[in-house]
Amino acid sequence: SLDIEVIRDKITIKNVTHHLLKENPQIGYIKLTGFVKANGEEPVESQIVKGLRALEEEAKANGKEMKALVLDLRNNSGGYLDLAVDIADMFISKGLIVSTKVPNRTSSDDQYANKEDITKLPLVVLINAKSASASEIVASAIQHHGRGLLLGERTFGKATVQRLIDPLPGNDDYVLKLTNSRYYAPSGKTIQVVGVSPDIELSEEADGGFPFRYREEDMWNHLP
Repeated sequence: SLDIEVIRDKITIKNVTHHLLKENPQIGYIKLTGFVKANGEEPVESQIVKGLRALEEEAKANGKEMKALVLDLRNNSGGYLDLAVDIADMFISKGLIVSTKVPNRTSSDDQYANKEDITKLPLVVLINAKSASASEIVASAIQHHGRGLLLGERTFGKATVQRLIDPLPGNDDYVLKLTNSRYYAPSGKTIQVVGVSPDIELSEEADGGFPFRYREEDMWNHLP
């Protein structure tokens, strides 16, 4: 037998990472792992802005200007709806970002871009089958408004909104997760099940193929 000593340690996963591409140091790369609001952590929006500015400064230090930006949403399973709207607004000058509709209600809750863009650089968004929920909101809005190109494969297809309810006040052992609405792309089309299709299909596989990926439609009892 072989004994291997393992030291337990905490692994910190950074929500936002960035660097200039080695192949082309005039192209910036920002990866967002989730649309979360972590306690004690700097807001995600601020991290993205700081990351972008740091990339611009690094490019200048190398004697060149940045020419484009890559936003990586691959394997990003989503998070808060309002955070997705805020991040999409960082790249879109004006127009509808997402519509949220509640059953048996004729009107929808429409969220529009109203803030100044953080950059005018050409934008590419990377997506795959594990890009879900909030990631799909950002990707669909950027695609709809022609703000950037989507590269990769069809996204997961999760377009439902949940809220947490405390069914037994004072009892921390139970919480109810209730699906109470659906969201729609700026085009008015649903993202549920169908997901967001890339402008340019790009495989992550060495052979260039697109094998089966587990998506919303493969989940038991999913909403149609």
